[in-house]
Amino acid sequence: ISLIRNCEKLPVQDHFIVQEYLDKPFLMEGYKFDLRFYILVTSCDPLRVFLYNDGLVRMGTEKYHTPNESNL
Repeated sequence: ISLIRNCEKLPVQDHFIVQEYLDKPFLMEGYKFDLRFYILVTSCDPLRVFLYNDGLVRMGTEKYHTPNESNL
């Protein structure tokens, strides 16, 4: 995992994932969280989508603080 401030500094690789950091995330009682759903798209025309019954919820273990140089 690499943190960069400028897209021009991306490492030259065949494959990578780029994700923009949200500086004001939606919090639950001061903690960051994320939800993961598993969806299978089998056709676009006509649209055919299947949603798996199980999902995933992850909660942060420490309260969120706005990032700065000391806590990155």
